[in-house]
Amino acid sequence: LGSTVSRLVNGVGGVGTFSRGIVSSVIREGAYCCGYLGIAPALSRFFEEKLTGKVADGESSGGAKARVAGALVGGIFAGVVSHPFDTIKTCLQGDPEKKTFGGMLDAVRKTGGRGLYRGVMWRSSIIVTAT
Repeated sequence: LGSTVSRLVNGVGGVGTFSRGIVSSVIREGAYCCGYLGIAPALSRFFEEKLTGKVADGESSGGAKARVAGALVGGIFAGVVSHPFDTIKTCLQGDPEKKTFGGMLDAVRKTGGRGLYRGVMWRSSIIVTAT
């Protein structure tokens, strides 16, 4: 581990190598948290009110159908919105020497639209099951 850190700091790009991809990481985490912690619970309460006709009090965990519906919508949203930024982050962090990807826009251009969404269904399904 020490030799890898030394190689990155001394030979590749200095200490800045460790912050490579930080902007896409922040955007990815923001989108993920929005879906996982915001949209999914809010929609679960909304669907509970629609299915039961009662106002959700915030204390109940809701019915199973409402929770599943909220998890599906919130999880898919989180996956679809955050996945391209996860791909960009991975491209940038996997290329500390900047041989292939110079920055975020370069990663977007070289990866292409289809490449940014490669694997989005798998990632979304993992988020849905965690929600």
